[in-house]
Amino acid sequence: MATISLKRLSDSSPVQIDEANILVVFGTTSDAIVEYVNPQSGRKEKVEVANDVTQIQAVSEKLFEVSLPDYPSTTVYLNSDRVIDLYEDSSVAVVIYDRAGSAKARFVTDQTKEAVLTNIYEKEGYLTYEVASYTSSTIVLAAGEGDVSANFTAGKILTLFGSTDANNETYEVVSASHSGSTTITITGGTIADTSDTTGSVMIKS
Repeated sequence: MATISLKRLSDSSPVQIDEANILVVFGTTSDAIVEYVNPQSGRKEKVEVANDVTQIQAVSEKLFEVSLPDYPSTTVYLNSDRVIDLYEDSSVAVVIYDRAGSAKARFVTDQTKEAVLTNIYEKEGYLTYEVASYTSSTIVLAAGEGDVSANFTAGKILTLFGSTDANNETYEVVSASHSGSTTITITGGTIADTSDTTGSVMIKS
């Protein structure tokens, strides 16, 4: 995992933090606050740095964006390795999180579970696409995704998420084509709920 090099806001002195120890990052395009675990003491600490919060996320391997309406910043990043559980309650995602304390943290977002998962998967190097419809052996992507058939070559493995539970499975690609929208033919199982019009596909880039 990456070591992230930063500059302390107060005196521009260098700060290096192993990404594995980062708990939460939030802030603006001019400065950010990084909450982390000090590897020597094991205690939670906080440092204010003179770095663009989005640039910190860009160089990281595990920090994904999440929208937390009760947090003191509109841009917040969590560490995907510290997510213990993720579920949806009243149509919004709830993240159960290891914040290096005796009690687990509970973050209530203003996003759907599918939106949070999309941010996690994309940060981990997956391509994600919105689904429009299904048949028992095909997945039709939303037309707005364009022609992405080249990303679904035979033998690659894709996963459905954010759909009905019956459809949230892993499948193998047989072929893909584009005519107005990208249609993926799959094997390794059949689509159980063909009436569903929700969900997303993730596949390694």
